[in-house]
Amino acid sequence: MTLTLLLDLDDTLIGNKLDSFLPAYTIAFSGHLAPFVEPAQLFTALTKSTQYVFLNQRSDNTLMEVFNEDFYPSIGWREEQLVETLDEFYTNVFPTLQGVTQFRPGAVEMVQGAVQKGYRIGIATAPMMPRKAILHRLTWAGFPPGDLPFELISSMEAFHYTKPNPAFFAEFLGQMGWPEGPVVMVGDDQSADITSACQMGLSTFWVTPNQVRSPDKRHTSGKLEDVLPWLDSVSPEQLLPDLNSPSALLAILQSTPAVMDHFMREIPSEQWSSRLASDKWGLGEIVCHLRDVDSEVNIPRVEKILREINPFIPGIDSDQWAEERQYPSQDCRQAFQDFNLTRNILVSTFEKVESSDWWRQARHAILGPIRLQELVGIIASHDRLHIQQAHQFLQANSTPSY
Repeated sequence: MTLTLLLDLDDTLIGNKLDSFLPAYTIAFSGHLAPFVEPAQLFTALTKSTQYVFLNQRSDNTLMEVFNEDFYPSIGWREEQLVETLDEFYTNVFPTLQGVTQFRPGAVEMVQGAVQKGYRIGIATAPMMPRKAILHRLTWAGFPPGDLPFELISSMEAFHYTKPNPAFFAEFLGQMGWPEGPVVMVGDDQSADITSACQMGLSTFWVTPNQVRSPDKRHTSGKLEDVLPWLDSVSPEQLLPDLNSPSALLAILQSTPAVMDHFMREIPSEQWSSRLASDKWGLGEIVCHLRDVDSEVNIPRVEKILREINPFIPGIDSDQWAEERQYPSQDCRQAFQDFNLTRNILVSTFEKVESSDWWRQARHAILGPIRLQELVGIIASHDRLHIQQAHQFLQANSTPSY
């Protein structure tokens, strides 16, 4: 089994204390935009819009879009008026902040060792800055842009959720095609990196000088140089994700439309209805299928279980709908909007249930006695299956950006 290694960036691969970096960043950013916006006004807008991003629950807008939607009206300028100015800032001014950070030699050796072991590696940093800023910080950490061993790097342009929302990790794994096998999150922040990853059901390594041993071998702590020896000491089976808790299931349900939104942005709309093979759906068919299953299967079943005592749940064969309903000829963009709406209904339903409701029983026509949590597990597995299918389509139809 191939191990997937998710790595935090700030204060994990590079020394970067936010209480030092953020003031320096804010001063530089305000100074660069001073000809357009008074620094005090800019600081207020930047703070408010950043908080807006942290609280985002929308799966149809990227974090960058969410930020811009709030930021530009607050400063009285349109986005297109400041595009070149901001690009100049992140190209020429942002690199001057390297002096606030500290290089960590062990980070490069650890990543190189992980590459030699054949691990899939992703940079799971909080996507609160543009991609250019994140690539600069990776360069400061010893990873130049032309030689990045990372399969995925989270950024504001490509992600819809951020830490400590467990949906961030579900979205990250979804964009990687929901890899099979063990997954480990490595980071320094106990809340943003460790607790939220645990809520997602992932194994964790907490980078801290104070070792904290856990009776659960799936979680440990230590210095960065201890990561690979620890991974060697634990069997891959012990590091497999546990995706069946309510928090993990809810995160998966939240992330699926966000991942599909990302995939659709990566592929020209004229290709959405194409297929890799006669028996493999294109993006358009997958979105239509997810929409209809939510609307006609998942939501009615969940509402029935929450409303009735041990109800009977009939079996439904939805695989034939692609042909019967002519999915390839449907408007994929509208189908996604409809899926996003139905999925929001489903997620909001689970956000309101009591913890005891997850144990409510039903009688499934095919599966027999089943609890609500098990039924939601089936929905989440169905999501992951079609995300894997969509990821294969993406890989075959796009050029990697790094």
